[in-house]
Amino acid sequence: VALTVAEAAPDARAEVFDVVGRRVAALHLGPLAAGERRFVLDASGLALGVYVVRALVGADVSALRVVVRR
Repeated sequence: VALTVAEAAPDARAEVFDVVGRRVAALHLGPLAAGERRFVLDASGLALGVYVVRALVGADVSALRVVVRR
C-alpha cells in the first residue's frame, strides 16, 4: 500500500478494517515524514474477503479497498 504525504504529520494512521468496521491490522501509528511511504499488509492471518485500508494524515483521509484471496 503506497501513501504520499505532502508534509510531515505528527500523528498519522494507516489501518485495515473488515467489512463490518472492525480494525484488523495497523500498518502505521505515529509520526510520518513527508514523501512517499509504502506499507506491507501481511494478509496471511486474515480471512478471505474485502477489507478497507484507511489512512488518516492530519485532516486528510484516504481509503483503498483490498480483496484477500488465495
